[in-house]
Parts: sequence; C-alpha cells; structure tokens
Amino acid sequence: ESITTGTFNWALIAVIVIILIVILLLFLLLIAKRKKRLVFIETSEQIKAGVASKMTVQVLNTRKRPYDVDEDTTLKLKTTSATGRFDLKPTGAFDGSIASIVIPKDANSISFYYRDSGTGKIEIEVKEDPDKGWKKGTYKFII
Repeated sequence: ESITTGTFNWALIAVIVIILIVILLLFLLLIAKRKKRLVFIETSEQIKAGVASKMTVQVLNTRKRPYDVDEDTTLKLKTTSATGRFDLKPTGAFDGSIASIVIPKDANSISFYYRDSGTGKIEIEVKEDPDKGWKKGTYKFII
C-alpha cells in the first residue's frame, strides 16, 4: 500500500511541475508579445531656433530595456511646428525631405537632427512604419 501511495505522490508532483512549466511558458510568451516602446534617450540640452539639435530614439521592451530590432525598422518623424525640419546630419539641408529614419537590424537606437526657425511649444513624434503596435515616442520642448 505504501508503494502505491508513494508512486501516486510522485506522479502528482510531476503533473504539478508540468502544469507550472506550461503556465510559465505561456506567461513568457505573453510578455514577448506585449508592446515595445520608442523613447527619446538623448536630446540637446537646450533647443534653440535655427540651430541643429541631435536627438536619439531607442526601442525598449516591456521591461524598459533596449530591444534590438529583428529587421530594418522604419520610423516616421513628425513635428507640430510648421517650420521644424529633420535631417541625418547637423550640416544637412533641413529642406523637409527627411520624414523617416531607419533603425538597422540588430540595433536598438538611431540618431537624427532637428532644426526649427520658429519659436513656441513644439512636440516631436516618432512611430514605427508600418505600425507594429508599439507605443510612439514623443518629445515636448519650447523654443
């Protein structure tokens, strides 16, 4: 009788361990599917009218750690200012031709430059294109 009870206990423990492993795997899968986010991690200390300012955007995972993208990832750039322009170089033309940037595969950030001849409250928005459900990045400042 004690052998049967002992075997039953081990079988029950094995089933419980398997169930816990499955629950853990499902939980980890859910976390992996959650939203990534775009954040501004580096910006010029003070943005001045007519001066190119460096900005860096990074992709973070749900644990707020840098996330290396699986493929080249295009980010759309948008500003609320009618006179604000983006470029890839501080000495660039800032002529409105740069409306997106690309984070290369296996990287987690990208830098670009912003210049604005106007003044006021401004917001820059960065979001992935095509939309992957990530939380967009925003940066608000006053010139």
